[in-house]
Amino acid sequence: MPDLFSPYTLKDVTLRNRIAMSPMTMYRSVDGRMSDFHVMLMGSRAAGGFSLVFPEQLAIMPDGRTSTSCAGIYDDSQIEGLSRVTAIIKDMGAVPAAQLGHTGRKGSETKPWKGKRQLPPDHPDGWQVRGLQRSPMAVATPIPSKP
Repeated sequence: MPDLFSPYTLKDVTLRNRIAMSPMTMYRSVDGRMSDFHVMLMGSRAAGGFSLVFPEQLAIMPDGRTSTSCAGIYDDSQIEGLSRVTAIIKDMGAVPAAQLGHTGRKGSETKPWKGKRQLPPDHPDGWQVRGLQRSPMAVATPIPSKP
């Protein structure tokens, strides 16, 4: 049986060990752009021994975010932050990875420490959520539109 700390190769990518950091929503992006916070956090995780680092889910469109503070990959202004995070992960000897996603009817939320409640589409920070089901996430939350 392979050792957790032994390298793993898949095609032309070799991980230094078999330890990966799963994506975690950090609620620290502005307009979907990663910041110094992400560079520091992901760099420290890569330096700390993770061989595969997923920064956080990257929304594929603005209404695919969980909140206005979630990262994205839908606008050219996000390239710089994503490039900086990718560079620090590589510099620390790990492999950067990405989880693309769309939160569907769960989106348009406030940060957890601000109540984690879903905002209606007419709120200045809210938007019309989308989902395959026309049922709301919870009682008194917006009904999603179909994509």
